[in-house]
Amino acid sequence: MKSLVIFGKASQKQIKSITIKASDYKLSLMDLLQYNAIPVASSCNGEGICLKCIVILNDEKILSCQYGVEDIFRNRNCVTVVLSYL
Repeated sequence: MKSLVIFGKASQKQIKSITIKASDYKLSLMDLLQYNAIPVASSCNGEGICLKCIVILNDEKILSCQYGVEDIFRNRNCVTVVLSYL
């Protein structure tokens, strides 16, 4: 079973753990977060130009709208995403 752990940098605590379902693999990371009631800022609707949906994945800042869940979990069973504003 694969899971996504949401960690808040501001609060220094785990916010939520999301179990990844087969239907989640077609989503972007931003969509997955939003569907699970995790707020993600975006004014470009996932086009990657506003740069507001930045999250930290494996110590790297990424645009959550530009990474697919399938790609993130390709060789991993558990992933931690850090959100600076939570």
